[in-house]
Amino acid sequence: MTRRRLGFALWRLRESPTPTRYRAHCLICAAHSSDAVSAGAAQQWCLEHAGRTHHSAYEVAWIGRFDAAMEDNTTDIIGTADTADTADTVHSRSARQS
Repeated sequence: MTRRRLGFALWRLRESPTPTRYRAHCLICAAHSSDAVSAGAAQQWCLEHAGRTHHSAYEVAWIGRFDAAMEDNTTDIIGTADTADTADTVHSRSARQS
């Protein structure tokens, strides 16, 4: 049986250099716009779609990308455990072999 030392790791989100995008979605027929670089362009799609279809319910989603990275040297040791006992319960913990 393998013994592991478990601890919590600190994760940080960084905004990706990918530009922010906006997408409009018709709540009546599920049609959607292509990605736009401004909220105004997505809203314009809603107005054009409403003019063609007379649909009146829309949502505009903001789409941004983030990268997650583990911070260095931030793991606090909280004890040891058997691998078989903790395999399903250590989602947010990092494991190091002792």
